[in-house]
Amino acid sequence: MNPKIAGILIMVGVAVIGAVGQVFFKKAAPGFSISLELIKNVPFIIACTLYAVTLVLAMIAYRKAEVSILYPVMSLSYIFLIILASMFLGEKITPWKVGGSLLIIGGVAMIGFA
Repeated sequence: MNPKIAGILIMVGVAVIGAVGQVFFKKAAPGFSISLELIKNVPFIIACTLYAVTLVLAMIAYRKAEVSILYPVMSLSYIFLIILASMFLGEKITPWKVGGSLLIIGGVAMIGFA
């Protein structure tokens, strides 16, 4: 597989995992406190673990393609988060969110073809 394509696919995975992490951060928020109780906040631990995974995967992707192409792919996490927040947090998908998502997709596509 072309290294650039592999890097982009890895970064799409990073965006998805990052969005899942954000859902867990949201779920962790009501019980969040800066104390030893934090180790009992399972959603927080899961979110932090997912973020650690994204860091490792991003480093692998950066070895395969230019950062100026790969990093914008991370903006797809906003789109994945809109979908996940609707599914798991009951948030509404509005026409404004759809329109913004389409602009993000267009921008990422333009940069990817650069």
